[in-house]
Amino acid sequence: MFQLLETFTTVYEEQNFTKAAKKLYISQPTISVHIEKLERDLGVNLFIRSGNNRIAPTKAADFLYEKAKQMKNNWSNVLSELSRLDGTLRKKFKIAASQTIGDFLLPQILKPLKIQFPYVDFNFFIENSNRVFHSVHMLDADIGLVESPEIVPGVKREIFMWDEMVVFGAAENKTWIYREKGSGIRDYMDQYLLMENIQPEEKMIMNHNAMIHQAVELGLGRTLQSKFVTNSKHVPQEKTSLNRPFYLITSEQNRNLDVDLKESIFKLLAELK
Repeated sequence: MFQLLETFTTVYEEQNFTKAAKKLYISQPTISVHIEKLERDLGVNLFIRSGNNRIAPTKAADFLYEKAKQMKNNWSNVLSELSRLDGTLRKKFKIAASQTIGDFLLPQILKPLKIQFPYVDFNFFIENSNRVFHSVHMLDADIGLVESPEIVPGVKREIFMWDEMVVFGAAENKTWIYREKGSGIRDYMDQYLLMENIQPEEKMIMNHNAMIHQAVELGLGRTLQSKFVTNSKHVPQEKTSLNRPFYLITSEQNRNLDVDLKESIFKLLAELK
């Protein structure tokens, strides 16, 4: 069954039998056999076939893909734990973080974290908040650190800090620089402009805080940012009434989560100022 699910998830991601076969280093007929067997065993159609090797996933495939990814990640965690108990493998722990937290807060806790957990190999991923929620939900990450107030079924949120929001840039500049949709700060930017009845004359959208920071320093516009990001001394800053929570998120489906490790990360982050 694991082999069939591995074939299925690859086909689902590639949306093409030929590409999936190349990725798995098996023949295309074998791919077809695996998918047909899985469909018979489950009693559902997973893909709608059309010409030129094109396929489209069914609703059943969408559901199965999510569950299969979770099963795969859970199984990997089980194997990792068994190997660690046997003394043959170090534990791996994956943390997905949105940009502000990942760029400015996480580096501050790495040293004490490594001292407390010397047997752990940490993997870090910096993504926007939507992607972090997805990674945690799919068990691609053990924990997530986000700025977005989004609520996702099956994902638990815990506030570890409140962040102060400031306007960064010269007041006379009428161009506003936005993060992309899906980022934690985008909703707060929209909220601030609505509160202040500001209708930007010009807009720019950038998907990374460092790029936005540089653009503001060059006088290209204004933006709403975290106090942790706006550390320039020669660019005007204006405090706002907006404060946002920073969350640590976990999946309710993650049965192998190291709770002690998660709680230690939460505590270290909560102690930052």
